[in-house]
Amino acid sequence: MLPWCMLAKWGVLLHHMTDKLRAYFYLHICVFLWGFTAILGKLITLQALPLVWWRVVISCVTLWVVMPKAPLRALTRNQFWRLFGIGMVVGVHWLCFYGAIKLSNASVAVATMATASFFSALSEPLILKKKVKGYELALGIFILPGMALLVGNINWTYRLGFAVGVVGALLAAVFTAYNKKMLDEKHPPPRGTGVCLSERRIRTQTTFARLRQRRNAAPPTSRAAAAQVPGSGTAAGPLAAVKTRFKSLPLCA
Repeated sequence: MLPWCMLAKWGVLLHHMTDKLRAYFYLHICVFLWGFTAILGKLITLQALPLVWWRVVISCVTLWVVMPKAPLRALTRNQFWRLFGIGMVVGVHWLCFYGAIKLSNASVAVATMATASFFSALSEPLILKKKVKGYELALGIFILPGMALLVGNINWTYRLGFAVGVVGALLAAVFTAYNKKMLDEKHPPPRGTGVCLSERRIRTQTTFARLRQRRNAAPPTSRAAAAQVPGSGTAAGPLAAVKTRFKSLPLCA
């Protein structure tokens, strides 16, 4: 029962965290898992291709069970093929990453991933069609001397793994830029999805709050006089107005 008690305590702690602190907590967990992936990749005896294959299968099955199906059904054909292409790039990146681990070791493979920031400084302006940021490029260039020092001191048999890892870092920068491009486009949610219904509910609640504020702000004499007028801004009037307003709202604005 001890693991379950620990999970319950962590759940309570996460519930009382601020959004910023919770985001930092999730980020540290992701960094830990990402770093531990290289160690697992070295310990697992499978080669890179079957290892990536089983990782993809387990990930797809898990996401199919966990993710809601409505956003998947709402994808357009263009969005589907673009996501499929990004997924192919991610798959080749995994092949290069685990291939670098098998050809060298976990330390060399993880070190090559540091060049992703340099490649991101070059690939994001090309894919997102924006100007190159000087400070990002400078920070990426600062990594190159360290990579040169690493190449000069590793075993010759590890250099092929180092080269494969650098290709994997390049692919990581490319699929990250394409993911960012899809997010920046901000496609409107499809009609009838939960997002649109939530927006409709929020707008209705906002209308109720405004009418309540108007009624409370009106003087008592005005309320008594308005209550005798059908369809006025108090008593039965707000309910009728809200019903009319709610029916006129589209599913997705």
